[in-house]
Amino acid sequence: MIFALDQYAVNGRTHYLKTEGPRERLQRSGIAALSDAELLAIIISTGTSGADALLCATELLGRFGSLKSLKFRAIAEISEVRGIGAAKAARIAAALELAMRLRQPEATSGSLRSSREVFERYRHLSLLERENFMALLLNSKNRVTRELKIAEGTTSSCVISTRDIFSSLLREDAQQVIFLHNHPSGDPEPSAEDRQITKRLYDAGNIIGIPVLDHIIIGANNHYSMRDNGLLHSAAI
Repeated sequence: MIFALDQYAVNGRTHYLKTEGPRERLQRSGIAALSDAELLAIIISTGTSGADALLCATELLGRFGSLKSLKFRAIAEISEVRGIGAAKAARIAAALELAMRLRQPEATSGSLRSSREVFERYRHLSLLERENFMALLLNSKNRVTRELKIAEGTTSSCVISTRDIFSSLLREDAQQVIFLHNHPSGDPEPSAEDRQITKRLYDAGNIIGIPVLDHIIIGANNHYSMRDNGLLHSAAI
């Protein structure tokens, strides 16, 4: 059983009052009433000498800042926190991965008919703290046959090679492609570099014979489609 201890003073002496822990609060108030630290404490289950599970969870969030930040930390790094260790770190990582996957729409065999559909299917990329550049390989009916992660960058940029990208697409026998990447800032508005790389990719696709259908930027609550905004094959890029 996990308990939290509240302390109070009487006549100059410190006393401790045992109160309900996260599991008891869950049973009484429901899962939605629990804080991030309390939910983590339930996953951690047991603490260590001098630190119960709730304190370990609080220290974990204090070190990494948030659940979102914690999701992208290595298990070895999480396990360094007092009372965690490799086994508990693995449980935490698994729980956070499940939470991310839950936000992903179920795979469908239907064709992608709009940039909005692409955004809805890949909006989970907005949770990533670094820019990730991906290629969606499609057949002649606009069905995704494969997803390729091209590169992972920093919080504000991602370096890619047009030559390497299309070498990979040729090896995969891609018929056509949609490129997409996330903006960790949450704002999907394209930068000048985004526009420039879109033009290079579009021109290369035309030369090689793998049409670039779109380049979509995933933001926190919205997306930006180069095609929808008339930029995909425009000199304005």
